[in-house]
Amino acid sequence: MTDTDGTLIGYITDLSYVVGLTVTPDGTRLYAALRDSNEVVEIDTSTLAITRRFDFAAYTCPYRLSLSGNMLWTGHGCGPGNGGVASLDLSAPAPQPVTALTGLAYAPMLAAAQNTLVLGYSRVSPSTLMSYDVSTGSPQLLGEIDGLPYLSDLSITPDGSTALAAFPTRLEGWDTSSLTMVRQYGENAAAQGSAVAVAVTPDGTKVVGGWTVRGVEVYDLVTGVMTYAKTSPTGWSSPMVDTGAITTVGDEVFSVLRTRGSTVLRLWKLEDATLTP
Repeated sequence: MTDTDGTLIGYITDLSYVVGLTVTPDGTRLYAALRDSNEVVEIDTSTLAITRRFDFAAYTCPYRLSLSGNMLWTGHGCGPGNGGVASLDLSAPAPQPVTALTGLAYAPMLAAAQNTLVLGYSRVSPSTLMSYDVSTGSPQLLGEIDGLPYLSDLSITPDGSTALAAFPTRLEGWDTSSLTMVRQYGENAAAQGSAVAVAVTPDGTKVVGGWTVRGVEVYDLVTGVMTYAKTSPTGWSSPMVDTGAITTVGDEVFSVLRTRGSTVLRLWKLEDATLTP
């Protein structure tokens, strides 16, 4: 773990195959999905100590996490045909995962905000997006969108009104109630690389996209106009934004870079990005 300047704070070891991460808005608690031990752990970011462990033995292979308020949504599933979603109320005296959805085709990636939960199948084509109303605590399907391209990443606006999806040639914004596409971002037939990461700023006004070759681009959520672009830094062999590896902290953008065929990762801080008016 590092601070926002990239200075190493310390290590959290002996975690069994971490496949999903999410953090509280104030940055004090980190949640990690551990695929091999069928757990989700809570980590105090100031001490790097594991403060709570949640048993997901009944929800094998926890995969993706999304935090909305005190509710932690977890996509899980070890193979085709046994995907599902579990909810975990972190405010409960002794939180236990509860079945939210079963019988999904795959372990879903997911994004939650307010009363909306959006699911998507990654690494398959064609792909599917599904939108749910979770105002009662139990997901109620609003609808699904089939026949979509290969999905690399999924995000949602803070009010839950728009889902953002990273497809190979562009980012797309979808209205979570009407299930209509409202905006496209970054499509450029002349440009190289694929969209592999997407995030929304905390104020809900900007979309941040990560591309394998192009680097990082920022767009106005409503108009789709690109307001910032930065290619991946030179001096390292063919650096690419890693899949799903983009986030914002305040007015700053962070990404993780990798090179093909290597396990070495680098934290990239885009210090000149401007996210607020």
